[in-house]
Amino acid sequence: VSINHPMPTTSEQKLEQAMLMHLVVSLCALLGLACLSASASAFLVWERTSASKHLQMVSGLNRGVFWAGAYVWDLIAFGPPLAIFLVIFAASEEEAH
Repeated sequence: VSINHPMPTTSEQKLEQAMLMHLVVSLCALLGLACLSASASAFLVWERTSASKHLQMVSGLNRGVFWAGAYVWDLIAFGPPLAIFLVIFAASEEEAH
């Protein structure tokens, strides 16, 4: 039977661990927000392949109304995840963010 008694961590090691943890949290947040913002292009790709904008323009819809609707949808789709993200950061009380 072996027993392990590690040395206590020094303040320098604790600082290094904290910095690495902040780096990991920052990278995870960055990756999550990058995926969220990249999903905005999905509508543009879908519109290009389905030609829904062209169909609506031929039907007489104003171009500004089409893009206003797309903007409102983006606000509805991205607002709640962004609000949750901001609430989590505010609740974590991290100085680095």
